[in-house]
Amino acid sequence: DADSDTDVSVDIDFLGFEWAGIYIDGAPGEGYFPGDRNTAYRWHIPDPVPFKNSIKVSIEHRGSAFNDLGVQLGSFIERPDWISSVAIWYQSPPAGFIEPIPPTEQRIAPYQVITIKDLELRAEPSAGLTTSDISLDYSPGKGEASIELDFKIPEAGRYQINAFLTHSVFGSKYQPFLDDQPLGPELDLCISGHEPLWINFDLNVLAAGTHTIRFDGRGASLDMRSMAVPAYYFGMGYFVLLRLEDIAGYHEELNKLSK
Repeated sequence: DADSDTDVSVDIDFLGFEWAGIYIDGAPGEGYFPGDRNTAYRWHIPDPVPFKNSIKVSIEHRGSAFNDLGVQLGSFIERPDWISSVAIWYQSPPAGFIEPIPPTEQRIAPYQVITIKDLELRAEPSAGLTTSDISLDYSPGKGEASIELDFKIPEAGRYQINAFLTHSVFGSKYQPFLDDQPLGPELDLCISGHEPLWINFDLNVLAAGTHTIRFDGRGASLDMRSMAVPAYYFGMGYFVLLRLEDIAGYHEELNKLSK
């Protein structure tokens, strides 16, 4: 930027992925597969970046590329990853943006958020199940319980499956299944509180049509408090899908390197 008096380039070292520092925070990363999220914060406490007229910050967009068999096709190449950023700075006098911020749909991944009212539910036993438009609460009162939800896939593809599951002092252990096949490890939903938490059920190739996710009770948690009511509680909020083929740039570089 010819009008910028300060340029800052953000790369892997700047964010501390190659080393650690007390002014660098990184939320737990989900991994290295498409759709996984990774977060980092860089605090400029001992090393502020001053500017007088304007500042330009660019993010280096390079890394390795692997095919679905795990074969590395390139390293330190330009990648079309989705990167979201936020910056907080001190400025006097205040000023607005010269260029408009892109619309929301261009700044976040195309998640499909499905509410409880749009899912077909079944529970065994059925007693203890209550629902609203955006949440379900299930307290069967026994460990050998099961709840299942049908959801529809309009278009075949590779989907990341996520859900907000309520972790509670009354929670217990549940094993998830997708179309009668185990979907990841057993979940322990017991904590000393009551909080909906994002659970990632990894990537799954799904055909168009109706699919069923089921949670089978596996008994009390070892963390269950001695005075807690044995409700064997299961709670769920939003059900969230991400079709990787809908993400701009998905397999873009891979397809180039594979030619």
